Amino acid sequence: MTDLQKIRNPGTDPVLEKLLASFDLTLPEDTDDNLGLYENGALLGCGFLKGNMIQCLAIDKSRQREGLSAVLVTALIKLAAARGIHYLRVITKPSMAPLLSGLGLQKVADASPYAVFLEFGRPGSAERMAHFRALAAEVPFTAGKQECTVAGKQGAELPAAGEQGCAEFPSAGKQGASCLVMNCNPFTLGHRWLIEQASRENPWVWVLAVEEDRSLFPFKDRLHLMEAGTGDLKNVRVIPGGEYVISSLTFPAYFTRNADLASAQGALDAAVFAALIAPALGVRRRYVGTEPLSLSTELYNQALRERLPQAGIELVELDRISRGGRVVSASAVREGIVKGDWDLVRDMVPDTTWEYLRYNPE
Repeated sequence: MTDLQKIRNPGTDPVLEKLLASFDLTLPEDTDDNLGLYENGALLGCGFLKGNMIQCLAIDKSRQREGLSAVLVTALIKLAAARGIHYLRVITKPSMAPLLSGLGLQKVADASPYAVFLEFGRPGSAERMAHFRALAAEVPFTAGKQECTVAGKQGAELPAAGEQGCAEFPSAGKQGASCLVMNCNPFTLGHRWLIEQASRENPWVWVLAVEEDRSLFPFKDRLHLMEAGTGDLKNVRVIPGGEYVISSLTFPAYFTRNADLASAQGALDAAVFAALIAPALGVRRRYVGTEPLSLSTELYNQALRERLPQAGIELVELDRISRGGRVVSASAVREGIVKGDWDLVRDMVPDTTWEYLRYNPE
């Protein structure tokens, strides 16, 4: 006889660890609740809740096709409802997708062979994209000229393209809008330069701010710095990315082997972006920066490179700018803050970020 109960010590349960490992999963971090499916004291299945996401669904492979998944998923949905959560997301293995679809979950995006994104409840993804569609309906897409100034200290040694006085950006035509997905932890001259290039080459630019608060700088501060640092670019709008922006921060790291993690993250990012975000915002082009010293970033970008064009979305990759022989990056800025190297920090951030750091040194 099977019964459902909370897994009391998931971090030290070798049976749970073995069950998860059989699906190339590892124990998720910082979850809110969990359920174990047991038979005569033996663990047959598990599932975890974190916010409105079901994580680490697993049923012993020797007990598949016995209806146990339905029992476990139904119990997790009820557990979430008891916590006041009536909309749930699931990122799962492609092999689990048909079973979950049979239980009433709707497929949002398919990033096979790595992952499938499903949802349950209302309002669902279509309703949740209504806000983006409303924002897109307000976009003027007016051709014209604008000032293209670097929002940094005087004499910033940026590439020539970033130093010209003004730029003509094309009328919309069939081009549509462009988009960048950024965490900006914090906002740097490198971020500014990437956004400015998109601004010069497109009629409209959306900058989606990753909302997940797992960064040194809280989301509200990052959003403010992004808005302040791009305020002079009239065809750029910074908006919260919402829960459908998949990034290396929001993709569940427990989900796959480390060797595949960056590729899986990029594949799911591309799938969700193409299925939901791009259509809602009218995006035809996405910009990313390269990271020559990061293999994981290259693998992530490679997945975008391979998958976005299949959905009619062009990927534009731009080399990151350097200052003093060092690539401008948020990680370098954070390192400078920790070490107290304020000269380095000042050299890599715009005036708007610098003023914020002056009054928020910690």
